[in-house]
Amino acid sequence: MAIEVSATTFDFTEPDAEHPKADIGRLDFNLTYDPGNKTVSGTATLYLLPLVQDPLAPSELKNGRQFDITSQRVEAP
Repeated sequence: MAIEVSATTFDFTEPDAEHPKADIGRLDFNLTYDPGNKTVSGTATLYLLPLVQDPLAPSELKNGRQFDITSQRVEAP
C-alpha cells in the first residue's frame, strides 16, 4: 500500500541588483512512498509571491512552476 504525503515549505528571497524586490517562495510537495520499491515520487510546485500577499490564501497562488520528483534507492556499503 502506497503512502501519500503533502507538505508546504516557505522561503524568503533577498533583493539584489537583478531582483530588486523581496518575495515569498512557497513550495508545495505531493509525494507518494512505494514501500515495495522503497522509493518516493511526486511533484513540487513553486510559487513566488510579493511580501504583501498572503502565501496561505489559495486565491494568491498563480503561475506556479511544477517539477517532477523521483527518487532512487541507495544502499549503504
